[in-house]
Amino acid sequence: APAHIQEVLDVIDERGKDTLLDNVAIALGDNDRPISPTLYYPEIYQNLSLAFTVPNEQKPDLLKQFAQSWYSKLEGLADWHDNHNSECEFEYTDYYIGYWCFELALVANVLEIPRESLEDSVYVPVDLIR
Repeated sequence: APAHIQEVLDVIDERGKDTLLDNVAIALGDNDRPISPTLYYPEIYQNLSLAFTVPNEQKPDLLKQFAQSWYSKLEGLADWHDNHNSECEFEYTDYYIGYWCFELALVANVLEIPRESLEDSVYVPVDLIR
């Protein structure tokens, strides 16, 4: 993997602990990485993880299904969830950047999923997909 990508992977660590992270790392060039059979948060990330194992023609549909349920499945888990309803205008403003599913954009890029197949989801940052 290029040095800057390897630096990020080293910071994230979790080597061999999460199948989704392992598959992303391998797609980014960490070829010696073991793939864990375990998926962190399968109730949220199952479809995103499965995109690495299904035939190419099924990948866009899995990513669309993931995008459709992503926001609702993070309720109670993500600090930023529903912060558009916050009465305090300064709460979360230091890091709030919208409700974007960056992990989907990353997977779409490493799996070379066409952005056109994902443009209908409000949570997909399509401008970040090649």
